[in-house]
Amino acid sequence: MHDLRGALFSGGDLAARLAAANLTGLDEPEQRRLGVAVGQRSARETFNVRLEGIRACADNHERWPDDYRQGVVEGLFLNEDGQVEARPRISPECAADVLQHHSAPERVLAGLREVLSTASWSVLFQQENPAFITAMREQLPRLPDLGQQPWTDIINDLEARAPFGPR
Repeated sequence: MHDLRGALFSGGDLAARLAAANLTGLDEPEQRRLGVAVGQRSARETFNVRLEGIRACADNHERWPDDYRQGVVEGLFLNEDGQVEARPRISPECAADVLQHHSAPERVLAGLREVLSTASWSVLFQQENPAFITAMREQLPRLPDLGQQPWTDIINDLEARAPFGPR
């Protein structure tokens, strides 16, 4: 988790480390924390981490536990300071990818909505908010049925909190 905050990851590095970590053998809080770290690093546009920590999770869903998936979603929306900082080109699509195979996407999104409702917004997110809202809407059809209403609720909440009012 420490290295996900800044170390370079060449192709195959994170995949090897995640395999060695034995995700399914970790305690659920550890699975979640590792997922958060992967989500945060992916949101900072680190391609290899996104490919090996998120895309692999979406493509081979049997070996990735729900708590890891939940952590990834949280990390895609929140930075290390607990601020909302999600990237329009990355966060909504990646979150939709990992939620497709989560056993309770509505629970993950309800929890995320609660955290997002009180979190401050990073300067970057304040600037990218309109594009992010558009990207969230585009991903809505890809979510499991149980996740669509909470996803819509998050969109509406973020729109209502926009610095210049709802768009």
